[in-house]
Amino acid sequence: MAARLNSSLHNALYSPKKLASSPRRALYSTSTPASHENGETFVLTTPLYYVNAPPHMGSAYTTIAVSKWRLLGKKVIFITGTDEHGEKIATSAAANGRNSAYHCDLISQSYRTLWKELDIAYDKFIRTTDAKHEAIVKEFYARVFANGDIYRADYEGLYCVNCEEYKDEKELLENSCCPVHQMPCVARKEDNYFFALSKYQKQLEEVLSQNLLFVQPSYRLNEVKSWIKSGLRDFSISRALVDWGIPVPDDDKQTIYVWFDALLGYISALTEDNEQQNLDTAVSLGWPASLHLIGKDILRFHAVYWPAMLTSAGLSLPKMVFGHGFLTKDGMKMGKSLGNTLEPFELVQKFGPDAVRYFFLREVEFGNDGDYSEDRFVKIVNAHLANTIGNLLNRTLGLLKKNCESTLVMDSTMAAEGTPLKDTVEKLVEFQLSSL
Repeated sequence: MAARLNSSLHNALYSPKKLASSPRRALYSTSTPASHENGETFVLTTPLYYVNAPPHMGSAYTTIAVSKWRLLGKKVIFITGTDEHGEKIATSAAANGRNSAYHCDLISQSYRTLWKELDIAYDKFIRTTDAKHEAIVKEFYARVFANGDIYRADYEGLYCVNCEEYKDEKELLENSCCPVHQMPCVARKEDNYFFALSKYQKQLEEVLSQNLLFVQPSYRLNEVKSWIKSGLRDFSISRALVDWGIPVPDDDKQTIYVWFDALLGYISALTEDNEQQNLDTAVSLGWPASLHLIGKDILRFHAVYWPAMLTSAGLSLPKMVFGHGFLTKDGMKMGKSLGNTLEPFELVQKFGPDAVRYFFLREVEFGNDGDYSEDRFVKIVNAHLANTIGNLLNRTLGLLKKNCESTLVMDSTMAAEGTPLKDTVEKLVEFQLSSL
């Protein structure tokens, strides 16, 4: 027999009786969020999702996790979007019989549609093919160049097309396979522009030693420290063999490396569509970010490359980079490149957005890997949402109907015997919020 949700879930969560005291409010509202008591704005970002293929559940998990900050009474600028340049995207578009621009339009829209299906609202959605983003990237590139941190040189090495980066031989598996994608790297030699990452080794070491919260969880911080301690090497920030990208200023035969381009989406997203694009203006509208929530496989780009790039351009660093674990299926990471993804649209259509959001926030410990199975999903949702929260809601609505004609009076006062419970709940909520 196929696993199925308890039938009371829809009765309790999706079709509650309307109360006369107030209209129904969306849990993830697009309206202006409430201010935190100190007035601080939290700028929260997901990765800019790569559009080589439609979204998978790992992408959805990151966005679900970030969206919870709206519920904490914080003033939030929630940034998400799509990363749309690079060789892998051009290859994927061609394989599907599309030109690159049309391919990006289709996949980018599928992310917007998924967030809507999951009842998740965002404040800013940036596409790296947006004209305003390209303007910011070129201005940033010019700043770094003026600081003497970009130079031209030949490079020869093993290249992972899926990672879109050159790999050090010592980090590869047998047969020169990438440890992330488990596919062979290819030998390449190119004339590229490089960023002087090695120049910032000491400064990055100081950042990590002085701010232990910059990279979280703590074991991810230790990983980053180990990478830096092993010695930073300058990295290529252009590609001569990739046409689908932002042209390098003053050299239209090269395009800017996808990671040098995409990371700047966190800043270009802050600009308004109807205003002239300027790096300083974008920064003034919300930078630095309070939190980059990312998968652990892209930690190096966010915790090593990105801080060095920002320092070169004279900009502040994000306050925290949090590398969460992988969602696994059959004990393996789910990913588009591995071809074993969990289809999020099907999951939402089958079980509903509330059940999907709840399961992944409940079951995947923040920072660690988490495994999905449908049996576990159904058991958790039935036990917690249907049998516990759902039954509580149904009983409460029954008492309200019996004693109050299904109406709550706005200025009603609490009976004295309810005060201890109210105080206990408030203390528990405050404790949970203080731990975030």
